[in-house]
Amino acid sequence: MKKSFGKFSIIILIIIALFACKGPNTKPPISTIIINVENGAEYAALIDEVEFYTDATKEPHTLCKVPFNNGKWSLPFPQTIADNYLATISEVKGGIPKGVTISDPTAKVTTIGVNFYKNGKQVKYTLGHVYDDFPPNLGTPHFMYTNKPVIILGLSPAGETTSVPMIMDLNLKSGYNLLYYSFVVNNPSDPENITLKVSTSTNKKYKWYISSYINSPNMQ
Repeated sequence: MKKSFGKFSIIILIIIALFACKGPNTKPPISTIIINVENGAEYAALIDEVEFYTDATKEPHTLCKVPFNNGKWSLPFPQTIADNYLATISEVKGGIPKGVTISDPTAKVTTIGVNFYKNGKQVKYTLGHVYDDFPPNLGTPHFMYTNKPVIILGLSPAGETTSVPMIMDLNLKSGYNLLYYSFVVNNPSDPENITLKVSTSTNKKYKWYISSYINSPNMQ
């Protein structure tokens, strides 16, 4: 009898140990994203912390805050984002832009915003992801998260999402997607006659920069 009770006690202890391993203090899985800012050292005295957050809903949700570290960041994004911090494209401010088609309108998404801080106070700088002479300070979001695969294609006219026409060529996988922006020159003799393109793929080499202001084209 005592022997049987001993075995039973061991089983109980194993169950308790397994439950403890899966308890509320277990850290959720993360998706680590690496960013190295080319001119980060120039801002080391001006910024000491960077925050990444969701901006699809009225109340932003912080994904992570990391030390500025001269612009060299290893970002521990949560592997999944709860649906209450996401929205369908039609629910996002402005709704589905004219000229754009979405493969699955039920997909919930958010773009990821960035804030910079110094001594606990927000400071106004912009993170840019650029190539060649592409303006580094557009103030556009660089990551989009979606809870399911979705394809967004089309040409949005000027005034819908930006002050210039915008080509959307987004093949979004579940999770986090890096966005690439580029300009398409419509008329070589008129440098202001341009279209902004956003895509999830590129053959150009992009680099990360920080700027102190936002340049055109203006995001709506």
